[in-house]
Amino acid sequence: MAHFAEIDESNMVVRVIVVADADTADADGVEVESIGVQFCHDLLGGTWIQASYNTHNGVYSTATTDAAGIPVVTLGAQEPLRSNFPGISDVYLPDVDAFQEGEEQKPYPSWVHNENHVWVAPVPRPDGGPIWNEETGEWDAHVPGDEQNTLIGED
Repeated sequence: MAHFAEIDESNMVVRVIVVADADTADADGVEVESIGVQFCHDLLGGTWIQASYNTHNGVYSTATTDAAGIPVVTLGAQEPLRSNFPGISDVYLPDVDAFQEGEEQKPYPSWVHNENHVWVAPVPRPDGGPIWNEETGEWDAHVPGDEQNTLIGED
């Protein structure tokens, strides 16, 4: 299956659809983006860009299970396509051929886009599973599994 994102005149993603491999393949059965784009346009109109469900934050990953049924994630098995799998209101950046997370996905006002076009905190996240504190602009340590996110050392 292939995925395609429809973008509006401002390059904002308005919908993402799944297209059968047969509708994106040439006579030799090879997936060709332009064939899929034309299929989407003929069916629904609009402007379409192919996307990869397996690409996020500039990394292509796949999830499978081994012979024992244990989940296995493989990173970098293919080149990432357009930095991220897009969602509604994400933006296509034609100059860098990438999908960027939209304003609606921005978790906090202080966060910025990284080089892979996803929102990140202005301060790198330390190890240990902290939570972001927008008031202080820092990561706060918390006890893993604590639903209240109690700060370590808090009485």
